[in-house]
Amino acid sequence: MLHRDPSLAPHRPTLDIINRSGEHLLELINDILEMSKIEAGRTTLNEKTIDCHRLLDNLQALFQLRAQEKQLLLQVKRSPEVPQWIKTDGGKLRQVLINLLANAIKFTAQGGVTLKVKCLTTTKTPQVDGGEGASIWLHFLVSDTGAGIASHEMDKLFVPFAQTETGLKSCQGNGLGLPISQKFVQLMGGQIQVRSKVDQGSAFFFAIPVQVMAAPHSTPEISAAILPTLDQYNQKILVVDDRPESRLLLRQLLTSLGFVVQEAENGEMAIALWESWQPQVILMDMQMPVLDGRSATEKIKASPQGQHTVIIALTASAFEEERTEILAAGCDDFLSKPFRPEALIALLAKHLAVSLPSQVQPLASPLRPFPVITAPSLLEQLATTPPSWRRQMTKMALECNDNDLIVLVESLPTLPPSLAHLLATWAREYRFEQIFLTIESSLGEATLAGQPG
Repeated sequence: MLHRDPSLAPHRPTLDIINRSGEHLLELINDILEMSKIEAGRTTLNEKTIDCHRLLDNLQALFQLRAQEKQLLLQVKRSPEVPQWIKTDGGKLRQVLINLLANAIKFTAQGGVTLKVKCLTTTKTPQVDGGEGASIWLHFLVSDTGAGIASHEMDKLFVPFAQTETGLKSCQGNGLGLPISQKFVQLMGGQIQVRSKVDQGSAFFFAIPVQVMAAPHSTPEISAAILPTLDQYNQKILVVDDRPESRLLLRQLLTSLGFVVQEAENGEMAIALWESWQPQVILMDMQMPVLDGRSATEKIKASPQGQHTVIIALTASAFEEERTEILAAGCDDFLSKPFRPEALIALLAKHLAVSLPSQVQPLASPLRPFPVITAPSLLEQLATTPPSWRRQMTKMALECNDNDLIVLVESLPTLPPSLAHLLATWAREYRFEQIFLTIESSLGEATLAGQPG
């Protein structure tokens, strides 16, 4: 919330340090919790249909800037036969690949990092939409031209908290990334293997069984850009949490978006306020004194009126089965603490969009019409902007920083109005990937044309 306050701009560097430190501690805690869950045998697969091609594209976009900062070549290659839609635990697969790519870039000083994906078995045509198709094996390989690993240190790679000599010298990481990745891959039916030579680089690879799926039926997405206009429809949100600081944070965030907010510090107060105030949404903490969130949810949902109230559970629980039990109690959705504002906004857009009055229309077009920008003219207009400004834009897009993106757009007086409008709209609609890929493309064009960048 402080980072979004324009009056605190002079303190941004300090706020960035606080935020990065918090992110680092959160990453460490999450890794330790994940390792504890694995050792307790409480990690389970959550298999769903995912877009494999999009997953790989997103990973390349995620690490491209990090690789460029070290002047490394990052390549993501997939064989033509790799299917687009597969059924697997997409969250665990993504985390494994993130861990392997992050390590590869971290320990590579020159050269490059490559992610290759191929099929070990022939892809067959999937059955009808949503049906299960052939079972195949997908092979993933992450290679680098980095420092390499000595043969006598190979045994340490997958031991929790153990680090190689190279890892210790880097003063980065906690020795949990690879052990967690190995456990995830084993859970998915594979085994991570490694080849490495000192000063010649490393290659980590694994294969997992997946099912080829047909493309799912798409559902229209509701833009979160509608949220700032919801105040005119008196959208009411009840925040239920026994911790005053948690309620304060949610109140500040929600009121800044135009919602009307009331607070309750336990389940009994929540039920009383729900009966008298009738909010559209309840953000319900699960662990509270007097009456916990699960019991309060069950009582509210037991009534006909309660069936029309959206209840989103907020919990710091580390276990997946807790999520299942919470949803079974009647909660409409689930958000783990700590959460990013964008995650909460997306949930509110998802649930409030279906309950808005019929007269609510999408945001009107601006009064001043702007010309439609085609891809070539967009790149041409971006090419006229300073490369340093574009690099700042890609950095903020990676950080999902909508406010600073808009400020940066407005800070360049020579920016064509149509382009400024487009970029600001993308920022307000949280289309950070679109901003990143578009501007990265313009930087690539500049490099190919011999411009500095």
